[in-house]
Amino acid sequence: MATMRPVAVSVLALVISVVGYFSWSQLTIDLLPDLKMPTVLISLESGNRPAEQMERMYGERIEQQLFTVPGLQSIEQVVRNGKLICRASFSWDSDIDLALVDVNRAVASLAADPQVDEIKVRRFDSLQLPVITLGLKAPEGTDLAELRLLAKRQLAPNLEQLPGVAEVRVSGGRVKQVQVQLDHSRMRAYGITLAQVGKAIAEHNIDFDAGTLEQQNEVFLVRGRSRFFTPQDVEQVVLKFVESDNLDVRAVNVGDIADVVVKDANITSLVRVNGVEGLGLFIYKEAQSNTVEVAERVKAALTTLNQSMPGLEVSVVSDEAAFIEDAVSDVKSAALTGIVLSVLVLVFFLRSIGPIVIVSLVVPVSLLATVFVMDLTGYSLNLITLAGLALGAGMLVANAIVVIESIFRCSSAGDSPEQAAYHGVAAVGNAIVASTLTTCIVFLPALFIDGLASRLVAGISLTVVVSLLVSLLVAILLVPALSAIFMRNQSIPLDPGADRVERWTYALLGKPRRVLLSAALLSIAAFFALLGLGSELFPPQDPRQITVKLTAPPGQRLESTVGNVASVEAIMAQAAGRLDAVMSEIGDIEQDDRVIREDYRGENTAEIRFKLQEGEQSRNELIAAAMPALEQLYGTDIDWLLAGGFLTEAFGEQNGGLRVELAGQSLEGLRLAAQQLKQRMQRSSLLWNVQTSFDGAPGELHLQLNRQVADSLGIDAQTVSDAVAAALDGLKVTNYHTGDETRDITLVLPDIDAERLLNFPISGESGRLFTVGDVARLTEAPGAREILRRDQSRIAEVRALVATGHANPAARAELQQILTTTELPAGIRAKLAGQEQQRLETTAELSWAAVLALLLVLMVLAGCFESVLAPLAILPAIPLALIGVAIVLVPVGEPIGVMAMLGFVVLIGVAVNDAILLVQTTNSLRDEGGDYRSILAKAVRIRLRPIIMTTLTAVFSMLPLAVDGGAGAQLRSPLAWTIIGGVMASTLGCLTVTPCLLLLLERLRLRYKSPAAVAHEPG
Repeated sequence: MATMRPVAVSVLALVISVVGYFSWSQLTIDLLPDLKMPTVLISLESGNRPAEQMERMYGERIEQQLFTVPGLQSIEQVVRNGKLICRASFSWDSDIDLALVDVNRAVASLAADPQVDEIKVRRFDSLQLPVITLGLKAPEGTDLAELRLLAKRQLAPNLEQLPGVAEVRVSGGRVKQVQVQLDHSRMRAYGITLAQVGKAIAEHNIDFDAGTLEQQNEVFLVRGRSRFFTPQDVEQVVLKFVESDNLDVRAVNVGDIADVVVKDANITSLVRVNGVEGLGLFIYKEAQSNTVEVAERVKAALTTLNQSMPGLEVSVVSDEAAFIEDAVSDVKSAALTGIVLSVLVLVFFLRSIGPIVIVSLVVPVSLLATVFVMDLTGYSLNLITLAGLALGAGMLVANAIVVIESIFRCSSAGDSPEQAAYHGVAAVGNAIVASTLTTCIVFLPALFIDGLASRLVAGISLTVVVSLLVSLLVAILLVPALSAIFMRNQSIPLDPGADRVERWTYALLGKPRRVLLSAALLSIAAFFALLGLGSELFPPQDPRQITVKLTAPPGQRLESTVGNVASVEAIMAQAAGRLDAVMSEIGDIEQDDRVIREDYRGENTAEIRFKLQEGEQSRNELIAAAMPALEQLYGTDIDWLLAGGFLTEAFGEQNGGLRVELAGQSLEGLRLAAQQLKQRMQRSSLLWNVQTSFDGAPGELHLQLNRQVADSLGIDAQTVSDAVAAALDGLKVTNYHTGDETRDITLVLPDIDAERLLNFPISGESGRLFTVGDVARLTEAPGAREILRRDQSRIAEVRALVATGHANPAARAELQQILTTTELPAGIRAKLAGQEQQRLETTAELSWAAVLALLLVLMVLAGCFESVLAPLAILPAIPLALIGVAIVLVPVGEPIGVMAMLGFVVLIGVAVNDAILLVQTTNSLRDEGGDYRSILAKAVRIRLRPIIMTTLTAVFSMLPLAVDGGAGAQLRSPLAWTIIGGVMASTLGCLTVTPCLLLLLERLRLRYKSPAAVAHEPG
């Protein structure tokens, strides 16, 4: 008995608290639990092959080989010129390490293909977004190539050495190179071809080890030095010897047919930071690292580096850690506020210092014990687990309140402190055990469901279950021990209102059928009202950041796109008044392999990130203010990438709206279907910002080789390919070192156009010179710069945002109607994709979990009360809880998201707690004998105080989470409001409906036993 060993029990509690405190300091802080689906990423490079050839040679082979891997769910591919990226997603319960081995084995034959330049297979973590994105801007006049070298050689390596930093990716800037700018007219005059120039330069730029030389008893290492040290060395390379008119032989050097200059390499992309060209730094953390700690280390290192690099301006464009820290801090303070409010409930009702001291001691013990278990099981401190701790705190206070109030009652009856503790626990022991088990048991189905739902339920279930089990032990062991010390000579305060409640309940029991009918009708109405709200996966968020994708006319050069971007930046700055930071990635930015982008990127596209100031206008307000001016920009298409925040991006969603996936084999059919669907969607008032995955993609010029002519002239396809590649993009032939920098030596043809391309000289086997135009011709064709594939089909996507003032379910229904009534080209299939599929799966999983939880609660109640009728009186508290949920959610009009659904599951266990206590008290009073109607009224009077107290503690523990509008509020608020509304409604139902139901069940039992036994009963 705890009252006989209070010191031992207290010391044990102290030990648990100390261990839990140290565990708290070691917990990883993150925004969300581990939600990533097991995924493997394959990237393959093969020269500069066209996308369609890459698809045919490698994309289809990869699909065939991967579909034999166990656990595979889907395959997504983006095929570009010379590069293929494939994402293989596995079922949630798959072992990612085994999947990685299986995928490596499946693509082993591709790795051995001599035409494959490189193939990489690695884990893919969709949540591994940059922890911090930085924009670097140097003082005016600074060479951007030097700035890039500084970032690559100093900033990035220094940051990558920090604990927890996995990689720093540098974007933008310039690269110096030695350009051999060929003059094709001079080349023709001297009879020199591209191949000759490239071969000569490469052969001259070598060092060689000639061996050793022994001389005068000394051994010398002989090394040949022929490498280039200056651009002038390249100019002096001899290409051939020719005879002059006077029969003199002279050398033709590179300088005779080209200008050799050091300049910035031709670029197809650049980065702007706050309106000036600069660099972007994307900092990624290691998988298991603490996000907040990594960010703090990075910021501290940047402060030190800034001091050593005066004039360098660093702007924080996005800081995921700051959002996480704010969100977690808000939940911590909300949970603490909830606990304080719960203690104030004790002060108001019991008006004694003893219970306050006890609760102030037992709550930290329970929470720290839970934290210790979280640390052991590898859970992080995130929004889900913190919400579980807050909910658990309210419930553990409720258990302590029930025991304390029972001890108060026994003490008032004349028991000694030790006897009051013993009898008080005995009187309510079964009730708190039953209520604790019913709350814990609702999380058991999480073991049997898969997918996103299981990951979300796992975090909150662990914290709630552990805190409740600990609180049960604390209520039975620690509370009695402490009450023997702090609650001597205590008596329960009189409550004059309890007698009125007893009389009111007795009168209400005179019409039990009317009460039950009214409750049933209200529950049914609430159910259909909630059903009418529709559902969504995650609520829209406002992470104080807007990303805009700009698409200029197809084929537009980078320089013109920069002007378009500057206009958008100016309009947004004027609409916002002031922005924290702006970073624009313009053109064909090097792709991040962590993200499979399903939209075209080229010199006519840009992605602009705007970081908004805290406390200023919302994203929607800023968009509304900027839209009129943006719509006036000629030839500029704006796509708002309003991702739903961290959760949305976890599933690869760049846009938080609706997505339609078109599948088929014909690219032209997909293009026509996408355009047809886009036009219909644009006519809907519920949708806006409609875009397709084809938008912005330019046409192609096909160089058609006349094989018959080429063969007759002795010219092969590779010769033409090398010449055209050099003419268009430059041909790297070798490099040279200057100081600690390596610079490429590249053959280029300045100011190229179609006419000059066709006049570019090439040679046949005989050595005679011809031009590209002699063996090939240019034709314009649609072509495909990128090909999207999913599960052995080509796909296209049409995206749209939900218009302001309209709910996601209504827009989704409208879009589904459009799909149903649109006649697509033959062979093209359409379906809602993205979050829609995940929403359907998660809703089904949580619905199944709720049904199973209901059955488990029924079985637990039957076992605890050794009765089948008792659960029938208690379970109606669950549908009654829907009335309160409808009252708090329906007026807002927002769709029911996955967090509100999670609240429903929690309510199945929580809503029955008050009814359990009332049934337990009724059974105890019935053993004393008397009129059952009077017994029920008396039971309500006796348990009125603890029921109201436990309800208020549960409500107050959740209220700060519901009303606080800080970071992450859109995630936690629906969960909190669902529980608040449900608990309050179930409490009211416990005091009104449950007694009426008990009365009718008792009459039914007596009537079954003896029909005459209830003839005298009223009602």
